[in-house]
Amino acid sequence: MALDNNTPALVRCDTGMDVLYARHWGELCHYIRKHFGPGPPDPEDVAQDAFMKFAAIDDREAIENPRAYLFRTAHNVLVDEHRRLTLRRANPADTEARPVSDDRTPERVLVGRERLEILTRSLRAMPAARRRSFLLNRLQGLSCAAIARMTGYSESAVKKHVDLALRDLEASLSDAERIGPSDSA
Repeated sequence: MALDNNTPALVRCDTGMDVLYARHWGELCHYIRKHFGPGPPDPEDVAQDAFMKFAAIDDREAIENPRAYLFRTAHNVLVDEHRRLTLRRANPADTEARPVSDDRTPERVLVGRERLEILTRSLRAMPAARRRSFLLNRLQGLSCAAIARMTGYSESAVKKHVDLALRDLEASLSDAERIGPSDSA
C-alpha cells in the first residue's frame, strides 16, 4: 500500500499502522474539522497526535476497536488543548508575566530521573492488561467504562487493574526510598 510523502514516519513504519492510517486519517481529520473547526489546534496535528498515541501502545492488538480509540483520543487531545487555550485567554498576564522559577537544580533533576527510571521499570514489570488499563486511564484520559468497551474487560476489572497499577507504582517508589539512592549509576 503506497502512502503519500506527507505520511509521518512513525505511521509509515508498521504495516498495521499503514492500513489503519489509510482507512481512518481522512475521516478523522474531517470529524475534527466538522466538530471543532479548523483550529487551533490544526485538525491534522490533532489526528497525528491520536495516531502517535495509538502507535505508542505496546499491545495494540488488544484494542478491539482502533477506530474508536483514535476518535476518542483525538477528542481528548482537543478538549485538553481548548482547556489550555481558555486558561491562557482568561489570564494572559498570568502566563506572560509570571516569573520563571528555576527549581531545576542538579539534585532535583537527578532525583526526578531516578524516580522516572523506577516508575518505568515498575510499569514494564506489570502484567500487560494492568499496564494497558493504567496507561489508557491515566495518560490517555479514558474512563474505565471506555477502556472496558475497548478491551472487552468488565468495568470493575479495569478499575481493579488501574488501582493495582497505582499500588505497584507507589510501592516501587516507597521501596526505593527505603533502600536509598542507587550506587550503581
